[in-house]
Amino acid sequence: MATMTARAEPARGPGSVRLPGLLWVVWRQHRAALAGLTLLTSLGAVAIIITGLPVHTPYDAYINHCTPAWTNPCASLANQISGYKEGTVPVAVHVFPVLIGVFLGAPLLAREIEAGTFRFAWTQEVGRTRWLLVKLALLALAVLAASAVLGLLATWWLHPFDVIGVSSRWQAGEFDVAPLTFAGWGLLAFAIGVLAGVLIKRTVPAMAATAVAVTALLGLFWFKLVYLVLSVAPGTGTTNPVYLPNGMAGPGPNTINTWAAGPVAQNSGRWLVRGWYTQSGGAPMTARNFAQVTNALLGNDTRKPLPDPLRWLAEHHDAFLVAFQPGTRFWAFQLVVGAVLALLALALAATAVGLIRRRGA
Repeated sequence: MATMTARAEPARGPGSVRLPGLLWVVWRQHRAALAGLTLLTSLGAVAIIITGLPVHTPYDAYINHCTPAWTNPCASLANQISGYKEGTVPVAVHVFPVLIGVFLGAPLLAREIEAGTFRFAWTQEVGRTRWLLVKLALLALAVLAASAVLGLLATWWLHPFDVIGVSSRWQAGEFDVAPLTFAGWGLLAFAIGVLAGVLIKRTVPAMAATAVAVTALLGLFWFKLVYLVLSVAPGTGTTNPVYLPNGMAGPGPNTINTWAAGPVAQNSGRWLVRGWYTQSGGAPMTARNFAQVTNALLGNDTRKPLPDPLRWLAEHHDAFLVAFQPGTRFWAFQLVVGAVLALLALALAATAVGLIRRRGA
């Protein structure tokens, strides 16, 4: 009697599952989160477009008729644009990275660790490290795309205010919603949430910790770090001092950053870092000499015309200097800041993967 023996299948080791199949499984597992991200991005995009169209209607007329000329109708158009609150969009858009970290990053691994499902999901033939890397890469790409889209739309919304001089794309809050930097913030928030989930191992506490951490970092950059970044290696030049409302002569916010009285080509796109007076020999001016210069430039006799500041300063061997970032450096700063944020995100994600590999959660 003949006997038949079954041929043993070779064991399939970790990593034998092909990438397309793995991507399909990751998509199936996280399709609800990706759908939520798509919905959130779409709602944000629609809101920005709907609220931005009324701003761009007078802006289009302003661009067509008011550059480089400046007439009374142009002032009316500028007033229409400035009537909208440009600060609302940067504040609202900054909520997006917080939501990314809280609802996408923090639960990603914390939920599996807390429920214990990682013991099954991470011991399959695909391999724990490969599984984690594909999962993180797929979701990070989705976050990157969503953040870049909202950053582009936020920049489009804010552009009219930059042109008329109400605000500047360099200033805090607006600088970090430009597409390159905002994409970096989205990635960093996502990575913070992932690492918090691995460390805390409980979903709700990890979400709370992520919300606090991301909000604190965004606030720190908004109120402090952005000014330190933009003060790196500025150019210098001589300019007229601006007469401030309190009677002092100084650089003023309208010297370079913005220009409320109309477009000025030579100041377009620059960011003022600081301004100071120098006396003969180039040394910074003392407080006493500064008071004398202020009185001379402002004049005590209202019947006499004010002297030309640059000419007066030159005659007395004094100068008013400014340190500024040229407008051509804006995207270079964007690229550097965005790259730093992305590298920080990569480091945090690598730390989370390393902890999972070493401790098995």
